[in-house]
Amino acid sequence: MRPPMLRELPDGVSPGGRFATWSAPAPRYVVCDVDGTLVGSSAGASEAVVRAVRAAQARGIAVGVATGRMRAATRALRAQLNIDGPHIHFDGAAVHHEHGVLDSRPLQLDDAAALLDLVRGVADAYVEFYTADTYVVSAHDERAAAHWQMLGQQPAAVAHDAGDLAGHVWLKATIVTFDQGRRRRERLAKAVAALGLRAGASTSPRTPDLAYLNVTDPGVDKGWGVVRAASYLGVELTRVMAVGDAPNDLPMLTRAGTAVAMGQAARDVRDTAHLVVEDIDHDGAATALRAAATWNDQDVPGTL
Repeated sequence: MRPPMLRELPDGVSPGGRFATWSAPAPRYVVCDVDGTLVGSSAGASEAVVRAVRAAQARGIAVGVATGRMRAATRALRAQLNIDGPHIHFDGAAVHHEHGVLDSRPLQLDDAAALLDLVRGVADAYVEFYTADTYVVSAHDERAAAHWQMLGQQPAAVAHDAGDLAGHVWLKATIVTFDQGRRRRERLAKAVAALGLRAGASTSPRTPDLAYLNVTDPGVDKGWGVVRAASYLGVELTRVMAVGDAPNDLPMLTRAGTAVAMGQAARDVRDTAHLVVEDIDHDGAATALRAAATWNDQDVPGTL
């Protein structure tokens, strides 16, 4: 079924699972996941993505990132793309623009301590705790070296017990697993949920041997971040385009007026999206950004 007021879909864009509900608004804010969306196996975005961001901004579209990473770990990418945001970091636990923090919701110290205890009993996993600009780990495990390189800095310290976590504001924790087994991640996610916290699964093309569970306050996720960012801009959620590929992107895809899944995304992500673009190796994010720019040029009467 084709939705009313449908814009012509450009090459590289196909219907997603919620295509029939898409009202085809012209986006005024495009927010993109980082790993697997803006960035593949290399550290920076492709030239096609850079050009597409530039084209979108030329139409007055705000562009930001939404990621589980800390702010420092996206600094080079944000500079490469020359984007002001708003940006969503720590899976939604912090929302900011280039001049300061707009909103944040950290973990409670007791929750962080409970996570530390939880992971100590799990083989082939450890946990990281993040402040705004740095992080500590439960063990200095060299199997995570590629991940540390991606973050752009080494761990600041090893947290041996709850006392080592005191006196800091922890915005997010990440459980890193060295075993890609899905059942292990599912058991960990259930254990995190039993603590009253939220766990969002994620991966990165740059660290194919690792898997991540981003743990945050239960009231935040990328969807919460999108709501806060759109409010700051004065943009209705119907005018937000969100682009992602992983389970932790689902909350922002359900909030956005135009939800776009990358071609390599799992079935549940593609089913949640209005549209699907090419995979990361074929610059699907650039296709989505170019479509947003084109639709703003057209601005079809009668759409939101």
